[in-house]
Amino acid sequence: MLTKRGRAPGAGFVAIVAGDYHSTGVKGFARGDLDHDRDVDRDDFGVFFGCFTGPGGGLPTGCGEADLDGDTDVDLADFAIVQLNRSPVN
Repeated sequence: MLTKRGRAPGAGFVAIVAGDYHSTGVKGFARGDLDHDRDVDRDDFGVFFGCFTGPGGGLPTGCGEADLDGDTDVDLADFAIVQLNRSPVN
């Protein structure tokens, strides 16, 4: 079975099927990994602050993933989630 993205679910992938909606995500992405490189680091903080609007400030185009608490803005509550999932520095 292929998802709408054309990827076959298998090792390293999770497929969720609900009605007509298909979602595939790679296992291991932490909340706050906004650049999808399997860590939460300064690059993710850069993406986050490029989307920051503050409480009730709305959700800029392309910033849906930065709204980590699902309240349609990118604020300090979302930043707390990014901080909690920060990867250790090598």
